Amino acid sequence: MINSSLIHIDEVFTWADDFTKVTGLTTYAALQVYAECCYFQDPNALLERLISIEAEYKLQLEESETDEDDEPDIDGEIWSEHYGKYQLILESIGEEDAKKFAEHYEKILVHHGFNKQFSVYFIDHFHPLSEYVTSNAPPVDKRFLFQNQYSYEPYFTEPPEAPEYRWHEIMERLEREPSIDPTGWIAVFKMLGYRGMHGNSDPCWSDYEPSFYLGPSVAEAKKISEEEGFDFDENEEDFWGIYEQTPVFIAPITITEPNTFSWDMFELRHELKKACDTAIVLYAAPYILRAPDSKSFISVWGEILEGENWKVMPLHANSISLETILNNSFEESSGPDWQNATFDQPLVEIWQKHHVTLNGLSASANTSEVIGFKPGR
Repeated sequence: MINSSLIHIDEVFTWADDFTKVTGLTTYAALQVYAECCYFQDPNALLERLISIEAEYKLQLEESETDEDDEPDIDGEIWSEHYGKYQLILESIGEEDAKKFAEHYEKILVHHGFNKQFSVYFIDHFHPLSEYVTSNAPPVDKRFLFQNQYSYEPYFTEPPEAPEYRWHEIMERLEREPSIDPTGWIAVFKMLGYRGMHGNSDPCWSDYEPSFYLGPSVAEAKKISEEEGFDFDENEEDFWGIYEQTPVFIAPITITEPNTFSWDMFELRHELKKACDTAIVLYAAPYILRAPDSKSFISVWGEILEGENWKVMPLHANSISLETILNNSFEESSGPDWQNATFDQPLVEIWQKHHVTLNGLSASANTSEVIGFKPGR
């Protein structure tokens, strides 16, 4: 673990380029600030560590199995596990620990001659633990940048040790997220004919329990009843306790298209696979893929656990059984079955109509969080 969200050498140099544009400093000065903020004595120590991490990853690739095209790590699992050991991001630590890092940054900046007030700007636009800093940081008037001029005097006189901090696991991080109201998703599954929406269906989660449980559709329940010799009542509202239920988790994680990497999602898959034989994880909003004909679309809602593997889960009007959902789900590397594409997205419209926004006051309008059409997909 290093105290940075950037663990590729090219990412660090991109950060340094952005910092030099704003401050007018040399590349070495920018790297010096970044290295010391991440508790390295100097840029050389930081770069040596990053080089060793990349070399370790390349060795793992060389020793891994390849696919039919001789490509290693096609699903990104080696990449995810390897870099997950080293990357530290702001969301993974508590507020007190985040405050420690902010105070450390201020000490580094003041030591090198920056105005104390610049640390606020630095945290907003150049936070080493943030995944969301951009290269669009506005330039700073030099009168408000330095007390005098930049000092190259090293902050550390010997290799430093980072302070102890608590790294939160994925379940703890999800507990700290704002609750999500499952009403919109429940409305979609009810429209498809599913029953048994029991469980923690309020907009909260205790110990990250399922948001609700997905019972069988009426057609599935009738088929099972006939096979098992049960009396079947089509008007029964719920089939709780009679038929197998699938736990459904709504994650505050947004995925925009297949192969979009989310370390949170990777960790969540791993944790749920240990706890559940079958499960569905719904993203914070569905996203829509454009079919090759550029006229029809598929909506993707989350991921479903089948055996030992998680698959990307689209839904459409004929997703009226768990078996159908599983058959239509696909590996990230293979892509969807475009025969299921349609010219409209009625399920998305139902979700938009019933989805309750985070403030819990009203249903969302058509300008909801649905991720837009992805051209060229």
